[in-house]
Amino acid sequence: MVNENSVSHNAGSSELKWIDQKYVSMLYILIGFLLLIVPPYAMTMKSGIFNDDVLIVNTAFSLIVIALGLIEFLNVTGGTRILGSLFPVLMLILGVVTIFLYSHFYDTPWDQTYHLYIVNITSSGVFHIAYYKARDTISEMSSLGGVIIVLGALYELLYRKMA
Repeated sequence: MVNENSVSHNAGSSELKWIDQKYVSMLYILIGFLLLIVPPYAMTMKSGIFNDDVLIVNTAFSLIVIALGLIEFLNVTGGTRILGSLFPVLMLILGVVTIFLYSHFYDTPWDQTYHLYIVNITSSGVFHIAYYKARDTISEMSSLGGVIIVLGALYELLYRKMA
């Protein structure tokens, strides 16, 4: 018996069941809210100082992730058809950007050489965050959130191709 909210295909003798895309879009929204909440929390840690520039960039980026998650939710539930088939590719790109949004405290030499980050929170400058635990928390939330967004986008691409 097939659930109304899932698509199934025969793959040999076993049946492949898909999770409804609305749950993936809800995951995008959750990641956006976590990206919005974690950096201010991290900056309140012991010895932490608020960096307004990081908060501005982070808030704008998080709101973009939340807005795109809401648009995808509306697309999937039938409320609108904005971006349609391009949406998973857009989320894939956004996920990769999210992975590399912040520099990591424990940079490897090739990270530093090739500048595999967009916002440098480890070196002194406008975006510098002094407390290393705050830097780690912010960069790891961004990296993990980006990986989840990329996996969600890949899932949506496969779902749309197979459905």
